Amino acid sequence: MTAFRQYFEDNPEIFAALVAAIGILGGLLGSIIGAKIQANGGRDQAAAAREAAQIAAEAQRVAALWAARQLQIAQFIQSARDVVDVCNRYYEDGDDGSLTFHLHDAVKVMRLKSHEVELVAPKEFVEAAQQVLRAVDGYSSEATMHGETGHAHLLIRRLLTGEDEDVARAARAAEHAVLHGGNEGMDYAVRLQRIAAVPGISEKRAHLLLQDWESDPRWNARLNNGRKVFEEKLRGAIRAGRAALRSEDDFAPAVPEQRRRRWLRRAA
Repeated sequence: MTAFRQYFEDNPEIFAALVAAIGILGGLLGSIIGAKIQANGGRDQAAAAREAAQIAAEAQRVAALWAARQLQIAQFIQSARDVVDVCNRYYEDGDDGSLTFHLHDAVKVMRLKSHEVELVAPKEFVEAAQQVLRAVDGYSSEATMHGETGHAHLLIRRLLTGEDEDVARAARAAEHAVLHGGNEGMDYAVRLQRIAAVPGISEKRAHLLLQDWESDPRWNARLNNGRKVFEEKLRGAIRAGRAALRSEDDFAPAVPEQRRRRWLRRAA
């Protein structure tokens, strides 16, 4: 050690060069370490940026899917109600010749909406929607076959207690002809005439009423049951739709849980 000290004292220029070299080496080492730290920090920042972008993209996807489901579910439910509203008009208003076209268009829209629902809605709602479709098919079939009969009979029953006594008397005679005329041996033509005497009932509808009453006595029960089944299945679809949309929750669309940064994991 003394020899080295003596050597550097005798050769100060070499000592100065060595000190400078050590300084340069230290600076280089510091730069390398600093660059490595910066590179690690840059990678962490880049990873954080990618993660933020992924979270934002997922949030947008979830929000878009939720909005699409809400729209398609609502439109399907409304389209089913539109079909049944047309079916009800057979029973409540009678067919003026245009109901068949309205029903065809309404059913076409409902089926299109059911296909759209199949693409975006959860399985539970799709299954509930299929049950609604079957119920609508059953009710619309009964309505087109027996709706006018139902309208004629409903009109007679409404007029039974009307203020106009002549009209009420005609309604009572028609009701008796429908319910009891066949059992009493009343002539078919007489029964038909009594029914057609009620204001608002044509001879054609009187004939349909007698025909349905004699050949298919349960038509009215099936018509009412068809509407009841539809309403039950629609309530089930609404419950499934509310569950799919989480309507009872006050929530924001879920996004994936943010992963901890690598530098946080290292610090933990």
